[in-house]
Amino acid sequence: MPRRASALPSRQLTAQGVHTIVVARRSQRLHALARELGPTCVPVIGDVSDPDTSRDAVETALDLHGQLDHVIANAGVSMNARFADTEPMVFERLMAVNFFGTVHLLRAALPALHASAGTFTIVSSVAGKRGLPTRSGYAASKFALQG
Repeated sequence: MPRRASALPSRQLTAQGVHTIVVARRSQRLHALARELGPTCVPVIGDVSDPDTSRDAVETALDLHGQLDHVIANAGVSMNARFADTEPMVFERLMAVNFFGTVHLLRAALPALHASAGTFTIVSSVAGKRGLPTRSGYAASKFALQG
């Protein structure tokens, strides 16, 4: 099954005092991360593959801070299996999170980013430039982001 991505950008930004919104499906882990990151971090529970989650995160940021200065799409899952041994639902989940999650976030954030002249960063992978053994679905989702 897919694995979760790193919270490194949030850790680095909150260490600098930047106000952040973090999104995750698992409430317990999300709240633990928010406590670790401190008072400038606000958790939003949701699944990035659902467009409503991105809208909720953007609305939360705008309600708290009035604008968006920078959005980082870092959510992701991976896989480690031969293509022939991987169920189709794994490929669907990889695309739903890694590609469509980013699409949903950008669409939700774009009006606010235009208003503030903000920026949008997409975290990808070298796998988006060159496929890797046992990472076919992951590479495909990262190739989609690169495109």
